[in-house]
Amino acid sequence: MPLKLACLSTDWGRKLHAAALARGLNSTLIDSRSTPTPATVLFCRPPQRDPSQAVRMACAHLEGGGKSVQSTMDLKCYENRVFQMDMLEEHYPAGEIVRTMEWAEELIHNLGLPIVSKAPFGSSSATVRLLATREEALADARDCLQRGRQFKHWPTQFGVALWQKFLPGNDYALRVTQITDRLGWVFKVMNRAHDWRASGSGMCVPLTPEEMQSRWLRSAIDAHLAVARRMNSRWIGTDMLYDRTSPHVPRWVAVDVTLAWTLRKELVGGHWDAPVIDLHTLEPHRPAWAPGGCTGAYQWQLLLDDLVERHK
Repeated sequence: MPLKLACLSTDWGRKLHAAALARGLNSTLIDSRSTPTPATVLFCRPPQRDPSQAVRMACAHLEGGGKSVQSTMDLKCYENRVFQMDMLEEHYPAGEIVRTMEWAEELIHNLGLPIVSKAPFGSSSATVRLLATREEALADARDCLQRGRQFKHWPTQFGVALWQKFLPGNDYALRVTQITDRLGWVFKVMNRAHDWRASGSGMCVPLTPEEMQSRWLRSAIDAHLAVARRMNSRWIGTDMLYDRTSPHVPRWVAVDVTLAWTLRKELVGGHWDAPVIDLHTLEPHRPAWAPGGCTGAYQWQLLLDDLVERHK
């Protein structure tokens, strides 16, 4: 059956819709109150601040037999770190969802200090903090569980705290982005100056040819692919850190998953100009229209190539 797209009318949906129309494909813009037909392939990148209505619409479409670029688990994980921590426990650093002060006391002992504390929402590390002492950890728990913790431009965090073990020795996060079953790209996001956090730094560094063929990159991408399999995902970004504290063997772990990433041209070394590779072989992807290879700037063309092939 020929491809018929329905794109949620957020920024990314409009970009895919425009790219589809430019290729003469059947594409429609919809809002979160729409009911796509079962024959429609939905592209749903929900709005970041309030994704709930779009997530309900997309999940209902999938439950009714429809198809979607994003999976049910992708949608439920988006901007919901409580769900992420529950579902991806084996792929994440050691941690727990804190709901009582008694459990906070226990976790301080179990995880050790410092502790990374997160809100269930947020981006660019805006709602992530490091708790260096027992007093700071208990104060954070009281704020989150009893008073409500305030953030600029984000909702109040109340009733839950997300605590994870701090992973020392990481000067950067490795971002692995996947846009089809096989294709994606990878690069480093360096930590902010005088800070332990990478997300939001804007300092993106491409991998060297030697790093692209290294064993440590293979193990990082394998860890990402395991997350994608768990989520039944083929459109996902994963932030990875190296866990040297693992009791058995050091390993790469995910610290966040997302359906969104910036394509700003000025972020040199990032999504816009990262070379697209086959994540399973690490070989450069060379489509017929770009025999010399292509970059993440062409993600819409690559996604459409894949969707058209699937719906011949």
